[in-house]
Amino acid sequence: MMPLRWRLAPLALACCLPLLVTPAVAASPLSTPYSARTADSAPAGNAAPPEQRAPDPSTPITFFVGLPFDSAGLSRQARDVSEPTSATFGQYLSPGQIAERFGATAAAENALAKAARSAGLSSAIDPTRLFARVTGTVATWEKLIGIPAQYVTAETSVFFGQAANDTYVFTAKPQIDVIDGVPVPTPEGLTGADYSPAPPTLARAITWFLPVYEQYVPAADTASPATQSATARTRVRHSMDGLTFLDTGNTPVTPLPTNNGTPIGTSCIATNDVPVSGLNGPTTQEAFYTPDQVSQAYGLTALQHRYGSAASGDVAIISLNGGFLQSDLQNAANCFGYHAPNIDLRRGTGVNHPFVNVDDETSLDLQTVAWTLKNAKAIRLVQVTNGATSFLDGYSRALTDPRGAPAAISLSYGECDFAGTGQPGWRATESLFQAAGLAGTSLFVASGDLGSSTCQEGAFLGTVQVAISIIEHIGEENVTPPLLDYLQGLIDDTLAARAIAIPTVSYPASSPWVTAVGATQLVLGKANAIESQAVWNDLQYYGVPGNLVSTGGSSTSFAAPWYQVPLRAANRRVVPDVSLLGASSPGMAISINGQFFVTGGTSQASPFMASALALVGRARGQHLGFINPWLYDLGRSTPRAFLDVERGDNQFPVPLTETNHNVPACCQAEPGFDPASGLGAPNFGSLINAGRGPGAS
Repeated sequence: MMPLRWRLAPLALACCLPLLVTPAVAASPLSTPYSARTADSAPAGNAAPPEQRAPDPSTPITFFVGLPFDSAGLSRQARDVSEPTSATFGQYLSPGQIAERFGATAAAENALAKAARSAGLSSAIDPTRLFARVTGTVATWEKLIGIPAQYVTAETSVFFGQAANDTYVFTAKPQIDVIDGVPVPTPEGLTGADYSPAPPTLARAITWFLPVYEQYVPAADTASPATQSATARTRVRHSMDGLTFLDTGNTPVTPLPTNNGTPIGTSCIATNDVPVSGLNGPTTQEAFYTPDQVSQAYGLTALQHRYGSAASGDVAIISLNGGFLQSDLQNAANCFGYHAPNIDLRRGTGVNHPFVNVDDETSLDLQTVAWTLKNAKAIRLVQVTNGATSFLDGYSRALTDPRGAPAAISLSYGECDFAGTGQPGWRATESLFQAAGLAGTSLFVASGDLGSSTCQEGAFLGTVQVAISIIEHIGEENVTPPLLDYLQGLIDDTLAARAIAIPTVSYPASSPWVTAVGATQLVLGKANAIESQAVWNDLQYYGVPGNLVSTGGSSTSFAAPWYQVPLRAANRRVVPDVSLLGASSPGMAISINGQFFVTGGTSQASPFMASALALVGRARGQHLGFINPWLYDLGRSTPRAFLDVERGDNQFPVPLTETNHNVPACCQAEPGFDPASGLGAPNFGSLINAGRGPGAS
């Protein structure tokens, strides 16, 4: 899943990893980085380490800063329009009206502009008026803050197996060291040293300061072939001269389930003339469901035909450093019999060029929306860097689109719950989520693919990814004793995080203001009726941990929101809220660089949910907004609105040694709401006329 943001953000080492699984490829023991973002990973084999150099002092860099605004008023109004019992339920405002009513005052904006000018900076108020972007040269910021900028080139980030971004961060502690000519992250770089405080010239005009800037560098990015689109699955121990870590392996210990639903529907792979790869190499139509089958199973077929075209542009995807190919969208559409939409692209701060890599996550998100809507002519895509400002930047760009706020936004990234809420500006992100609900925009976030051990396993995956990427570049024969000691320490330092005993979940799925979407495994029968569904947990097939388990459990950062009280004894926010198909066996097939792969994960479930609810909203005649209070109200009053999930769990044993595992026990599916599957899967057809919901008379 994801390494922790506080562990990796200063080095641009992916604040958030995508929440999905894709097929692994045959690889030598040290050739597959532990990251779902292998489109950005480095080429293997004795590459020269990138040169460390100082930044150009004339380079303009932009930092995000907080503004004072009416957070309490915004929260109250967002709750009122989202609560079915409220007199103002469903009475949405435009993003502009929200900014005018609750955002920073003109006086506060002028104070920032004046302070910025006096310091030789320029400021730009975000359209939400919840925060601002302040720009100045490296030299100007260094003079104001009083220390040199820590600079990590895009080439070095790629060397660590990360996105191709130049990164500038102000912290007193070094982020990069050089050992025997090889750049490596320092312990402070990996654990996230404290950011420098705001310079005095700005401090009085702002409420928080985030001195991190990332600039996408297309020349350092690569359009990786589909054979590089791989995610670590199950893992076995591997040792190299004392360096012990886990490596990939994909041999199932029990037979995988197959597609027994009928009819198959449109599929170019049904005849086995088109090659497709699954978790264990070449496979057949039996290993995945077609869009027609899944649409029929969830009662979406009629909605697709009637409202799919009208829903063009209703769904926005936020992508972190992930590119795509329009030809892949067309390839999948041709194969499975739906319309290939155009992509309406917006780019975030530091992204001056569309991402050139072909990313499995972004491809999955876009193709899932395309087949779910079926006849839509357009999907919105917001491309932002993968770092400390990703969520705030991405959601703001999507919500304040000049074409109007979308009906739904889907995000398939996340980070450790308590790490995400320890970042400067996270409260502004929560207020942005509230603004989305007040604007009538539904937010859907993948709950995660590391079961109930998100923080424990995420920390390990992030640090091991760095170790393996370094070895890939320089070759095993070039690992000197000092470098070996560093790499061994890198792995050993993760043990404390891996030994956390409590179950952990991811943010922003844990936010009370989003709909967290978990994953299930389906068994389909005749007419593609759902014969059974269980919490997605592939450990039963592979036997050892991998990112193959739907995340569920309680947040350590948020109390239970009003709509979840009193469903659970503990007064904590519980995720997921709902669960949909996300299993990888059978999964869904997507096209990456013209080749088909069977995929899955909560990354699939989230855009599926967003698109299906956009269709329901069209049928009800109104955007649905923040739907959690409505859904939980239906869960209590109209059980037929959901397909309950009563089997499975999302326990994820975290290896501490070769024979000892930490099992933060949680959570078991049971009748009704539970922290393994939430309310279950929505019965989308029944939602059209269910309850006093948005758009209902």
